[in-house]
Amino acid sequence: MQEPQVKHPGWQSFVSLGWYAGIISFLFRFLAMTSEPLLAVGVILSAADFLQQGHLMAHNTALQGAWSWAQAISIEASTGPTLAFSLDAFRAGDKIKGRLYATLAALLFIVGGCMLYLQLISNATGMSEAAVSPWVLYPLLALRVLVASGIVALLCSKHLRFSGLVADVPAEVTAAQDHDCRAHQSADSSHYPGNACIALANRVYRPIK
Repeated sequence: MQEPQVKHPGWQSFVSLGWYAGIISFLFRFLAMTSEPLLAVGVILSAADFLQQGHLMAHNTALQGAWSWAQAISIEASTGPTLAFSLDAFRAGDKIKGRLYATLAALLFIVGGCMLYLQLISNATGMSEAAVSPWVLYPLLALRVLVASGIVALLCSKHLRFSGLVADVPAEVTAAQDHDCRAHQSADSSHYPGNACIALANRVYRPIK
């Protein structure tokens, strides 16, 4: 007689590592959303240091370390979540937002890959950042500034739609709207003639939620 197999749902759920994948996804999304205030603080510190001719962080190693860690965490850890935001935007039908997030994810991948490549060269050959050619360093720094600004701009507007704000209106509805506008204008010419058209437009052309 064969003994029945005892199932342990809790153990099976544990060894499937679905909970661990959820934690990793949460951490990366948390870092991506936290990059907004980190980058904003970094931009403010950079502006203040520039206006003070470099005296703010020149002799403050703790502030320099905090600034570098904030920049590294907020930019390097945002590639995957930014790509996920792009796919979410395409799934919601917001093509413009999806393309912007996809472009930002590609720039993050390029900048992060180039920084990692330069760091590997520096560790392998002992070459310092000062020895990097300006033709390589300055475009890379410009891309990094563009990426940082793009992250702040897009994450600040992550809850807004960039496309699909106007619903598709059939031709019959548009014709009926024009007819009602003309009828209202001829019936009551003492009022502002565009009020009826504006009211009808507000009922027809409405944001897609």
